[in-house]
Amino acid sequence: MKNKMKCVALLLSAAALSGMMTMTAFAAKSGRITSIRLEIKDNMQPGDALGEDEALSIEPGADNYSVKSWEIENSGYTWQYYDIPRVTVTVATEDENYFSVPQNGVRIKGDEANVYAVYSEEPQVLTITLNLRPMSRRVGGIEDAWLDGTVASWTPAIGAESYDIYLYRDERPVGSRKTTSDTTFDFGTAMRKDGEYYYKVRAAGGEGVKEGKFTESDSVYISPSDTEKQPEGEAKPLNNSERVPGQWIQNEKGWRFTNTDGSRPVNDWACSGDKWYYFGADGYMVTGWIQWEGKWYYLGPEGDMQTNTLTPDGYIVDENGARVW
Repeated sequence: MKNKMKCVALLLSAAALSGMMTMTAFAAKSGRITSIRLEIKDNMQPGDALGEDEALSIEPGADNYSVKSWEIENSGYTWQYYDIPRVTVTVATEDENYFSVPQNGVRIKGDEANVYAVYSEEPQVLTITLNLRPMSRRVGGIEDAWLDGTVASWTPAIGAESYDIYLYRDERPVGSRKTTSDTTFDFGTAMRKDGEYYYKVRAAGGEGVKEGKFTESDSVYISPSDTEKQPEGEAKPLNNSERVPGQWIQNEKGWRFTNTDGSRPVNDWACSGDKWYYFGADGYMVTGWIQWEGKWYYLGPEGDMQTNTLTPDGYIVDENGARVW
């Protein structure tokens, strides 16, 4: 009788052990995911279009789940300086895996992001809301950059305190990084050798502010004689791709003008051939009516300011170009 009881006990123990092993095996197979990692590359800038998907990349940090989609929750057309980008990320898993991830179980690698919310309506789908770096802690992009002789010039960037510049000759770096708070820089003797030159420039802010994206200038061929003497002569329109101080350049967007000092007028006037022209925020010549310092001026079809005449819409402008009636 004792032997029989012992045998039954052994059988029960074996059955219990077998059940525990089965449960352990099932738990391992089910793949409970308790934490995830997201790798973020965020190159969005103030002034950029809100829908520029290539400026933001979100990738999974492991193989047992994937980023199915992400969506920017902010409204509007362009990023404003006061915006805090908010993005909703949908993460999914397959097979026997399922999510059991708390808010502190989401790890971020790469660019800055804070986890705002985590929820799951289905075991294999996880929704994460992130707040990215505020636009107030970023700088804007540089729209255009160009070289006139040895002088580099570029359009200003929103929020920039300084600019980092890198010079290249025949695709190779020349010297080290240069830094300036201006929107022009003279490379001088750094361009003393023959070659095809261009540069890259980006905006930088204060402490804790993310740098802007690099903008690359057009390339120009420079020889030692070019650096010793710049071209001179009366400014006149040129329908070509050269960028010569004191002359005009036309492209598919319109006309731009290069001053004799190598700069380009932006939201400002320039005189060429005894005529005055106005250039807008994008640096291109403006036609039609503009308001300047409280007065109205009319720019003809070729951009020159009209004086002492009657405009096509019936107004009189005086000898200084200002509307009097």
